[in-house]
Amino acid sequence: MAAFDFILSGKVLKLETFKRPEYEAKAKEAMQHTFGYGSQKTEIPDFETKLTLKLTKSYKGKFAGEELTVWVKPSFTSEYCNYFHFKKDMEYVFFLDKNMMTDYHSLVYLKDFKKYSKEELGRTSKEYAEIIYNSAMKSLEMIANSKSADSQKFYNSDNVLYAEGALIEGKMEGNWTTYYATAIGSSLKKNESGTYKNGLKIGEWFAYNYTDGSVESRTSYENTEKDGWVKTYHKDNLYSNISFKDGKLHGKSIYYHWKSTEICYIYNYENGLLEGESTAFDIKGTLIDKTVYCKGFVKA
Repeated sequence: MAAFDFILSGKVLKLETFKRPEYEAKAKEAMQHTFGYGSQKTEIPDFETKLTLKLTKSYKGKFAGEELTVWVKPSFTSEYCNYFHFKKDMEYVFFLDKNMMTDYHSLVYLKDFKKYSKEELGRTSKEYAEIIYNSAMKSLEMIANSKSADSQKFYNSDNVLYAEGALIEGKMEGNWTTYYATAIGSSLKKNESGTYKNGLKIGEWFAYNYTDGSVESRTSYENTEKDGWVKTYHKDNLYSNISFKDGKLHGKSIYYHWKSTEICYIYNYENGLLEGESTAFDIKGTLIDKTVYCKGFVKA
């Protein structure tokens, strides 16, 4: 959870998708390091979605009319991490920034999921839909009801500790830790920890593996934007080392072969777009592919 300018629920009246060069390049990169070099078939989205909604309820923010537009960015993960395909006449809860934009992967929740059939839900089970929807509702409660500068503990619908930290006038402040939704009576498992200032992520944040508690990623933030290096790990092995500037990919993105120190891919970015050489190597370090980009497009 972060600081959001608008939180609302709405029913989809119309949806449109727009291709973006930077998304296409990032989707290709995600496809390659998730499914292996040379993979062609994947459902990783490379488009931005424009949704026209009929406002059903505003939890935060004021709107002039009942009809409004939101924008949803893609999530560059494997297809099974994308919770929902948007459908007309279905109702969702959105956590939005000042530009009425959000991230498809983590900040959109299907509302009243129990009334939809398995076919309508697609890959998402009703049990999983319930978990993430309840998490969204708990986030709303946290934002709306807490004004204390003291660290507090927050619990999900099963009365299991979900997060702890301070909220001041609905904004996160100081050190925060979130936990995985574990079964009642089981030991707590850290999900993420780091620091907020005035509702914005700052400094280095850590994400943890559910199974063994090892650090899965270390991410540098400035005002909630990724800024600096993002490092991901498998146990103690570095898996990727990715450079960001002002929230955009900038500089080198380096991926390593699984459980190896040998480099698998090197991508070069400038202001969010692939630029210059991108290279691929086999496990022995031999160059097997090289592609040159100019502003996100393959250079002829």
